This record gives sequence, C-alpha cells and structure tokens, in this order.
Amino acid sequence: MKIDKLYTLSIYPNGPSPWVKSVLVDQDAIIFSNRRYKYHMGTNEDYSYIGGLTANGRSSNPVFTIPKFDKTNLQDSSFYRTPKLALPQIKVQLLKDKYNIKVIRDKEKADYIITSDKYFESLTEYSWHDYYLGSDIKEIYLPKIKPYVSETIYDRICHFVDYVIKEDGFIYIDNRIPYGSTVRDVFSTTHHKLKDKSYGFWLVKDSEILTYLINNPDKLVRDSDLINYCNEDSVVLTPEECKSISEMIKSRDKDSIALALEMMANCNIEKSFDKLALIFAFYRDQLSNARNWNTVNVKSLRKQLINIPQVEASNGYGYNSLVRALHAKGCLTSFAVGAISNKMCKTILSYVGLTNSDSVFDIKPKDLKLKSEYTEDLPF
Repeated sequence: MKIDKLYTLSIYPNGPSPWVKSVLVDQDAIIFSNRRYKYHMGTNEDYSYIGGLTANGRSSNPVFTIPKFDKTNLQDSSFYRTPKLALPQIKVQLLKDKYNIKVIRDKEKADYIITSDKYFESLTEYSWHDYYLGSDIKEIYLPKIKPYVSETIYDRICHFVDYVIKEDGFIYIDNRIPYGSTVRDVFSTTHHKLKDKSYGFWLVKDSEILTYLINNPDKLVRDSDLINYCNEDSVVLTPEECKSISEMIKSRDKDSIALALEMMANCNIEKSFDKLALIFAFYRDQLSNARNWNTVNVKSLRKQLINIPQVEASNGYGYNSLVRALHAKGCLTSFAVGAISNKMCKTILSYVGLTNSDSVFDIKPKDLKLKSEYTEDLPF
C-alpha cells in the first residue's frame, strides 16, 4: 500500500472579463490547488497535493493489510494503543497477568502497535470526485481545452501536468465555469475517453500517522488478534450451553438477556464462533435491546461477529448469507448446519405450508442439503 499524490487543477473565471471570444485569458482563473480540501499533505514548488488511497469501489473501505500476530511474541512485549479499539482494558489485564506485557504511550518505543480497521478508516475520507492520471490528462484533456485558453495559460497548465506525471500523481479537474456557459462542457471531464480512465480515492486526513503505520507493518497488531488470545483460556460453548443461552434470550427477562450476552462476550469467541454466530443471527433484535449492548466488552464481541447477518424468519436470504459467512470464516460446522436446517423447517418452510402439521410433505431438517462447494471442506 502506498499513499498517492492527488493534485487539483481549479478553473475559477471570476474576473470582470476573463474571456475574449470564448478564449480564457485571465491567468488568475487557473489555480493549482483545491480550496475545499483541508487535508493538504504537502507542497512541491507551486503545487500542493493531498494524500490518497485508491478506492476499490464507491462503498468499499480502503483495505489495510495487517499481518497475523504470532502469540509467541506476546511475552514481555510493550504495546502502544491507537484510538478506536474493540479491546477492553479488563482483557488487556489478562494478557498483562499471563504474558507480562505492558502498555506504553510512546509508539516509537513500543515493540508493537495495537490498532484496528476502524482506526485506519478514521484516518481517511472518501472523495466523490474522479481523479485521473497525469498522462491521461495530457493525452486526452489538454488537446480538448487548448483552443479555449490563451497560450500563456496553456503553457502553465502543461507545466503543471508534466510535473504531476513526473511525480506519478493524479489530477482532479475542479471546473467552476457557471452552468449555462457555452464553454462549460469543454472544460468538464465528462469526456467518455476520460471517464473510462477515472480513479476513486480515499483522502488522507492525517498523513503523518498513516504514513508511520504503513511504513511499520511489522509493528502492527490487529485488536481482534489480541482479543482471541485474551479469550483462549475462556470457556468454549457446548451445544447445551448454546441452547441454554438461547432460552435465556427468548425468556424476555432483561436480567437473563444481559447475563446471556455477558456469557457470550466472555467465552472463547474463536472456538465458539459457530454457536455465537447462530445466536446473533437468530436473536439480534432481543440482544440489541439488552442494557449491556453498548458496553466495551460486548462491543468487542460485536466486532468479532460484524459479518454475521440477521436472519429474518420469513425469507431465505438471511439463511443463505449466514451459511456463506460461516463458510468464509471456516466455521460452518455440523452443529451450525443442523441448527440452520432445523430453524428453516420451523420457520420459513412452515410458513409456506411445507413442514407444518397440515402439510402433506414429510420434510425433515436432514433432508435439506447444502451445495457441494459448502460441504467439501466442512470440519466433520
């Protein structure tokens, strides 16, 4: 991963007579910066730029690669904590007692930095503008606007674009020519050849911190990795305990639901993942109303289960998503498959008249089969 340089060519023809026969002559109308962005990463000569991370899509967050942390590195190590961690202090204390780790406030002196995807994401902000390679601007855009700018302005823009190309940078065209102007479309970037070459970016809000983290990947530890190590000596939920917790939640008793949620948060999450996922999927509404839903300990659990969908009993989409999520996690166990099949027979298939008492069909949970791609590597 690297931080790219994002430059801006702003066109602000606001003078008393910026045009002469549809040719832009006001040199002050050309500005090589974006007045609306406050995240300026640096300046080079006359050209300021913003840091950016390439976006994979309009809704996708930037992907940060943090190596898996080896538990053998815990002993006697020092850690620096970034903000936005789903790692309760009480669980850090477990690591202090067991591995003699310590938490310090100087990231330079720490052996490792505990961080999270959420913190990385907080260091960026998505830009809805399209950016283009400097070489594409030179090849496609400059010939398009050349007849409509003075020779002096054209030379200035060419110098800027050549500089961006040398820096392997990207350019955003900030066109402020008023709507209705006969030349506005000429200066816009809606040219189909350009649109096919556009890039999306997440703007870097704190370049100093993000650069440090990117340049020190061997020091980074994902908070979820440490949570798993915190829970390694905790109870692994059995099928009987999973059923007991489910009954506590269905009781509608506030104290029982809160206790059930606490039991879930304090078990061995990694080894109990299939059972926790089932409970979350089927009883999300009841759990979210628990008084301890927003405690640090439960938030930590919720982060571990963030990809588990809520299953609506009235349709099959949630069941499909749940199977896919468990399969992707490597936790599509025989217990999970049986529980999902049983739930489907009692809900969605019953609602459509296939498994209720009036049905002429004899459909059992074991009759529901997963496609081969979900059964070839089941852990049973």
